[in-house]
Amino acid sequence: MADILRRLSGSRLGPLMKVSAGRLHTSTMQLSSPFVKAQKKMDPEIAKLREERKRRKLKKEIKLLESFGKKPKPVEEFIFDKKYEANINERMRAPVMLSEDEKDERAILEMDYMRHLNKLAVMDTRWIVESIRKQENALQKLKMLSPELYKAALEPDECFLQSFTYQGPTLTPPLELYDPPDGHYIDVSKKWLC
Repeated sequence: MADILRRLSGSRLGPLMKVSAGRLHTSTMQLSSPFVKAQKKMDPEIAKLREERKRRKLKKEIKLLESFGKKPKPVEEFIFDKKYEANINERMRAPVMLSEDEKDERAILEMDYMRHLNKLAVMDTRWIVESIRKQENALQKLKMLSPELYKAALEPDECFLQSFTYQGPTLTPPLELYDPPDGHYIDVSKKWLC
């Protein structure tokens, strides 16, 4: 600042401009940015209470988020994106109306498939029954030939049992005292997404 005053009172301007540093009041610029607002003076107690209220509110929100984060959300409650809501009719596929011939053809195809599955099941059952019958015949012949070998054949195989691992049933067994409801019912249980 002093450098500027010296230049102004230099010899070039002469007597036209006389500036003294004693009469010029200078201070640092306050609130120079247009984005900074002048803050109102506030009672420290009120400021403290507001800050405490904000903290409590944040803690409450964090607690709510933590409690809901552990629970799986139902599939129906997932938020639908708004940008797809405008053209939802374009996204929905119109139901296909089948002609009578196509319906008959599909019914015949389904019946043929069921017959094929039934044949496979019958073949499997016959194979199992035949294997058990052959095993029993072989054991009866062994019993007539050598009772000692027959007893040895009936004993469990230790080598097989050591490498054998068993896991429980894949389906829950039915309840003995369960009384099923009559007729049809509407399933209102929520589907959960994990």
